[in-house]
Amino acid sequence: MCDNGDKSLEFLGMVRRQLPYLFDLYGFEPELRIDDRNAEFRLVVLRSDQCKIRFYMWQDVPEISLGTLNAPARESTSNNSGTADWQDVNLVLGFLKRLHPELRPEIIKQKSGSTAEETLAWYSARLRPYCDLAFAAFAHAASPDWWQAYNAFKQS
Repeated sequence: MCDNGDKSLEFLGMVRRQLPYLFDLYGFEPELRIDDRNAEFRLVVLRSDQCKIRFYMWQDVPEISLGTLNAPARESTSNNSGTADWQDVNLVLGFLKRLHPELRPEIIKQKSGSTAEETLAWYSARLRPYCDLAFAAFAHAASPDWWQAYNAFKQS
């Protein structure tokens, strides 16, 4: 793991506190931590045996992407199979919610002006019911039809 700053270590701690199931149930481990010298940007990439999760924070606003094991930590790219290496977790969750309306995430309203920890808690509650499905898709267990439907959903 590349270690490049105290702020990224602090951000990793927030991720561990708000999404502990990623480590405890799914075996994610830190692969990369980076922050810039002004601490405006922080990046934490976690890796499991199925996929990667990228947490990035710009000016104290965290965002999450899901990625394949081949996804480069610092870039957003597409691979030769036509499936994108990194996808915004909000799009993935929206698609999975449409496919599986029976899964009901805990409803937490995100307020404007939320702290980074509150935003991560919001993501955590939304992601948890869909982890198995999402991680399997990014582990290439999803069929080409799944990816085609997901790409169509993104375009709608």
